[in-house]
Amino acid sequence: MIGGNKNGVLEIKTTTIQQSSQWEHWNGQVPDYYYTQILHQFLATGYDFAILRADIRYYKGTELRHTVRDYFFERDDEQIKADMEYLLHKEKEFWNCVQTRKVPNLILPEI
Repeated sequence: MIGGNKNGVLEIKTTTIQQSSQWEHWNGQVPDYYYTQILHQFLATGYDFAILRADIRYYKGTELRHTVRDYFFERDDEQIKADMEYLLHKEKEFWNCVQTRKVPNLILPEI
């Protein structure tokens, strides 16, 4: 039984791996952009858990294949709590920029 009397979020994603290096984002984790969406869902809804189902397509030679992976997240996990706190802080900073019509700082990727 998932959740009991708890409320949760279901995120369903599809993606296609174009380069083998992209598998690193799925190695025992989910890509940051999906994880951040889960954190925001927790903040916006107050729900207790989230399930992410990913249909990952990839090529083996010229043949298109796919695998399905499921990930479960609980709001009361200590790391998730810390990450939600950080995300909320950054979202408030961004919203302040919107309200004051200030261009937010550019975040450049690590090279």
